[in-house]
Formats: sequence, C-alpha cells, structure tokens
Amino acid sequence: MTQHHGGWTQFAKLSNSATDSVKGAFTLDRNVSNIVSNSAPVAGTFASLNLARFDAYGRDYTIRIATDTTNLGQQFQYTFYRPAVTQALLPSVAGANWTGTDTATKMEYLVMASAAGLTNTTWLPTPVWDIACGNEVVVFGSRLVAYISSGDCLSSDGQTQLCHAPAGALLSGCGLPGTFTAATSQGDGVPHSHGHDATYWIKEANISGTP
Repeated sequence: MTQHHGGWTQFAKLSNSATDSVKGAFTLDRNVSNIVSNSAPVAGTFASLNLARFDAYGRDYTIRIATDTTNLGQQFQYTFYRPAVTQALLPSVAGANWTGTDTATKMEYLVMASAAGLTNTTWLPTPVWDIACGNEVVVFGSRLVAYISSGDCLSSDGQTQLCHAPAGALLSGCGLPGTFTAATSQGDGVPHSHGHDATYWIKEANISGTP
C-alpha cells in the first residue's frame, strides 16, 4: 500500500454490518483469506491477524485505521496510533482489549481525512475510553464523555485536538455494527455515525510528524 508514504501491511478488515458476535481484539487469526484480497470487507465479517505476528517490530511501529465514511471506498477518515516515546509496547499488547488496562496511556494518536489534516504533525496522548456499555471490548479507540458535544477532532489549522471520539475504533459489546466515523467530525464535515467499513494497517516505523 503506497498511500501515506507506503510500507503498510493490512492486518484487518471490518465490515459495516459486522456484529458483536464476530468482532474481537486483534489476538486471533480470523478469515485470513479476506485480508489478502484487495476487495472491500466481506459483508457481515471481521477478518484479522493476530498482532503478535508483528512483535519483532518491538516499539517501532505505527497503526493506521482507514474508516470508510460512505462505505463506497470514496472518502475516508484516518486515525494513526504509535507507542509513546518512553513506552516499549509490543503490537500484541496494543492489539489486545484495552478495557480495564492502561494501554491507551502508552500510545499517542493523530487524525486526518481524505482532504483534511494532510499535513497534521500533532500526536496527542490517547485518552482512556470512557465506559459506555459496561462490558465492551475496545482496541485502538478513545472516548471522552466530557467532549460529547465538542467540535471537530481536527483544529481549524488541521492539527489533532481532543474530541469525543476519533474514527475507527474496534468496538464490540455495545450492539453497534461495524465501526464509526469521528465524533463529532474529522475536518471533513462528515457527521458522526455508526455502521462503517474499516481497514487496519501496520508499518514498521514509529512515525514522527506527518504519517
């Protein structure tokens, strides 16, 4: 994959109609044949690789999530995660359920969209997910109740800023299909909603500055 300077390996595909019963943390290989194809996510499925496959990267990796805002492959919101400077966090740990752990606090995130935030250089500490349903599985996601009515996840000059929730978290346990677009938006005017396709990628580099 050549976008965002290339070098990315896809490790998961999530369908907009995938239910809680098929979603889970990135600790298992699921429907691997769906990942190696270049097609859109297969309806109703979640395909993933166990992120332990990439533990040889150590802390030198970045995660890229591409959330399809139209489910037509035309417009995307991107969320990137990397281990914070002082954290030796293996991919297998980052890919396990974040609920009830301090994993989020060991990672930083940056956001952009297809036509917004393209020169964003601001990585922020990842806030811990505020529990919404009581028993959710959350990976690569943050949710701040205090910002539930806040503005964009991108500032007016295209830099990451705190918001209710960046796009693309792997969320299970709340009865919501697929994943979601950013709350309340991500520099592109797309309103927050659930039921979206997403693909998940990893690159052997702890990226600084713009991905």
